Amino acid sequence: MSSTVAGTSLAFPASTRSSLRLQTAIALLLALGIASYFWVGSRYPSLLKKLHTGTSIKTSGALSFDAKLPVTPQMPVATRIGHTTVNWMWTNRIGMTFSLFFGAAILTLLPLLPRRRFQSAAANTALGAITGIPLGVCANCVAPIGQSLYQGGASSSTVLATMISSPMLNVVVLTMVFTLFPPGIAALRLAIPLVLLALVPWLTRPARPATEVNCEIAQTGWLVPTGATFKQYFKNLAQLALTQFRS
Repeated sequence: MSSTVAGTSLAFPASTRSSLRLQTAIALLLALGIASYFWVGSRYPSLLKKLHTGTSIKTSGALSFDAKLPVTPQMPVATRIGHTTVNWMWTNRIGMTFSLFFGAAILTLLPLLPRRRFQSAAANTALGAITGIPLGVCANCVAPIGQSLYQGGASSSTVLATMISSPMLNVVVLTMVFTLFPPGIAALRLAIPLVLLALVPWLTRPARPATEVNCEIAQTGWLVPTGATFKQYFKNLAQLALTQFRS
């Protein structure tokens, strides 16, 4: 037996509250597990390696650190563009994979929460900035996460602030900037995202009631809610991946 609810009130009958808590906990642990695996196993070690490498860091292409295909000035323009595109995709493979899996977890979690946004655009912007800073994904890879936030019922201010702060306000990246560049340039690099975040409440539309997001709450035992949560997760993952490949 299951109960499908929509909106932000989530006024469930008493018989479904334990299942709701279980599904929320599973979705939260799933999101935290995916994020922790990415942060500890890939993203932050890579950023710290670049920080310690300093000015001796080398790129393998115009848009990539890792080159799978050679790119030389003697190649035809179409060939150079094709090889550069493949190299760019290879460089972003880990971040994009993380963003898809993590975005699907967020899209599974948000509909289960009783509140996903504030009335104030400034508060929603601050929420997005706080969310984005530890993510540490680049401007390309944050797109699926932004989409999942929006589809999950977050405000447009939160989505835009997350997509600004994630690539531009990462602590390790800022440390690299202040280490490698003169103070004036480093200060300008810090000021730009802060100014953009300050403008977010005016760049986005006034906050509207959250779009209704349906979520199915299983009411039997613990096995059925667990299965329902993972079923919804893989459904969201497929939908998110399909949308990204189409765009």
